[in-house]
Amino acid sequence: MQYPHVKDTYGYQWWLGPDGTYLADGLFSQLCFVFPRHNAVLAITAGIPEKSHFNSFVYKHFPAAFLDAARPDSRGGSALEDRARSLRLLPPPRLTHSPVIHHVSGKDYRFPDNPDFTDDACVFTMKDHRGSHTIKAGLGRTFEDDTTMTGNKLHHEYEFDRMRVMASGGWRDDRTFVMTWSFVETAFRDTVICFFEGPALRFDRRVNVNSAETSLPTLTGRRA
Repeated sequence: MQYPHVKDTYGYQWWLGPDGTYLADGLFSQLCFVFPRHNAVLAITAGIPEKSHFNSFVYKHFPAAFLDAARPDSRGGSALEDRARSLRLLPPPRLTHSPVIHHVSGKDYRFPDNPDFTDDACVFTMKDHRGSHTIKAGLGRTFEDDTTMTGNKLHHEYEFDRMRVMASGGWRDDRTFVMTWSFVETAFRDTVICFFEGPALRFDRRVNVNSAETSLPTLTGRRA
């Protein structure tokens, strides 16, 4: 494992790091670091953009973490546990309102897209060449469900027949509704923005990480 066969630091699907460390490095920072001198392995699943130099942070802080853990008076482990308990991937969703709800709820827009608001959710339905796709986004909470929602252009060209998604939404202002779709067991988190103005709906969709574009062209439709 210490002898690369390609370039200077790569061989057999593994990368060599400093001080005898080696790692498997997947797209968007799916990582497995091996620290032989410390008899330790660090596995990470993430959605971090490319060229973020995340690995350099690991190599900077983890040797120090191992040294701290070896000290009799160290609180490194317990401090990490305390901090981890308070971490959240996203802020908790807030319950919001807008006066345009009654004018747009259940209406069809000729993309075609159809946002439908209930008391506790926005049921978003989109139709394309693959069929009809629905995501239920919680209002003031997060809903978890299965969806067939199209997303391959933003999702590294992946297009699964069915995916698990956690979704929430809220009003940014009286006319702007924003949804967050987090696709379970992937690195992808979509932000969907719907801006309502009279009979028109402007629709934007972007993703946190991708190997190509991270946003789609803005679409504008009119109420049917």
